[in-house]
Amino acid sequence: FRATLLPALLRNDRKEIRESHARTERVVDGAVRLTDEVNHHFEGRSAQALTHAEGLRVQARAIVIGCFGLAIVAAAAIALWLTRSIVRPLGRLSDGATAVAKGELATRVDAGRIEEFAALAEAFNKMAGDVASREEALVRSQRLAAVGQLAAGVAHEINNPLGVILGYTQLLIRESGADEATLGDLRIIEDEAHQCQRIVQALLDLARPVKLTVGEVDLAEIARSVVSRFIESSRPGAASIVPPSDGTALIVKGDEAKLRQVVVNLVQNAIDVSPPGGTVAVDVALIGSDAVVTVSDDGPGIAPADRARAFEPFFTTKAKGTGLGLAISQAIAEAHGG
Repeated sequence: FRATLLPALLRNDRKEIRESHARTERVVDGAVRLTDEVNHHFEGRSAQALTHAEGLRVQARAIVIGCFGLAIVAAAAIALWLTRSIVRPLGRLSDGATAVAKGELATRVDAGRIEEFAALAEAFNKMAGDVASREEALVRSQRLAAVGQLAAGVAHEINNPLGVILGYTQLLIRESGADEATLGDLRIIEDEAHQCQRIVQALLDLARPVKLTVGEVDLAEIARSVVSRFIESSRPGAASIVPPSDGTALIVKGDEAKLRQVVVNLVQNAIDVSPPGGTVAVDVALIGSDAVVTVSDDGPGIAPADRARAFEPFFTTKAKGTGLGLAISQAIAEAHGG
C-alpha cells in the first residue's frame, strides 16, 4: 500500500491504481474462497459430530433400556431364588406345623439344603417325634391305668383260688408220700401257681412303676430253666426248644422272677406260632453294654398291621390269648432300663 498504491494515488496514476485494485480483488477473492472452504469443512465436521452425537444418544438409550431389562431379569431371578430357597421351605414348615396341630404326628419336613432351614427342619422333626412319643406314652399310660383298675378289681378274686390251689398242693407235697416223679409234678404245679400270682401282680404293676428286687442273676441260666420247664410239659410233635449252651453265662443285675416271666412269655408266644416240628431257639449275648435275650421261631412273624399294637394290653391274635404277655414283658424290660 505504501510502496505502490499510495504513490500512484498521489501521482494520479490510474493504470497503476487499477492494477493494484485488481491485485487486491484477487487477494480478497482468494480469501473469500478459502473462507468458504473453511466454512464448508467445519459444516461437514459439525454434521458428522451431530450424527455421532445422535448415535451416542441411541446407544445410550439402548444401554439404559438394556440395563432396565437386566435389572428386571435379575429381580425376577432373585425373586425365584427367594421363592425356592426361603418361601417354599417356610411354606413346608408352616404346612408341617399345621399338620402336627391337626394330630398328624408322623409328619416330617424337608426344608432343603440351606443350612439354617435344614437345622430348623431337623429341630421341627425332632419336636414332632418327641410330641408323638409323649402322646404315645400318654395313651399307653391311660391304657395301663385302665388295666390297673381292672386288675385291682379282679386280683382278690383270682388270688383266692390260687391260694387254695397252692395250699392243697403244698399239703399233698408234705403228706401224700408220693414217689419222686409225682412230687416233681406237684412242685411244678406249685411253681406255676406262684407264677400265676406273679402275673396277677404284674397286672397291677402295669398301672404303677414296677418294683424290682435286684440281685445278680444269670440270664443264660434263667433261659435254660425256662426251656427245661417247657420241654417237660411239651406235647408230642410240638416245636423243639433249644436253650443257650451249658457253657454260656451272662450275669446281670435284675429281678430274677420278673426276668424269668419275660422269657416265659416270649417262649410261650414262639411255641404258639411255631409249626409242628419247628424250632424255638433262646440265646443270650452281650452286645456293647447291653445284655440281649433273643427268642426266635419258625412262625410267620407279626403282621405289619399288628406291629404298632403288639404291646397294647389285651391286644392279641391268639384264640385263647389274654393280650397281656408282651405288655407285661415291655413294662418289666423298661423297669430294668431295657
